[in-house]
Amino acid sequence: MQGHASAISHMAWSPDDARLASVGAGGACYQWDVPAGVKIAREEFVDKQKNYSCVQFCNNSSTSGVVVRSLDGKIQHIQACLPLLML
Repeated sequence: MQGHASAISHMAWSPDDARLASVGAGGACYQWDVPAGVKIAREEFVDKQKNYSCVQFCNNSSTSGVVVRSLDGKIQHIQACLPLLML
């Protein structure tokens, strides 16, 4: 997938299968418009100090975005390029 500078460690489909989220060792979290075959720029988030190992779309109707987990065990909710919550 053009966009990741390092290896992709995990990918997840959106509930409607229209988007794919990917995370990698370079601290990047991208969302992809699958039918169009392009990266969604407004949903791009990069923290070069993180090494993401897992991503999942939020399935709650009142919450959007994705939840990512880094190798240090921290969990972040990312919505529209912004980290909203870190646990």
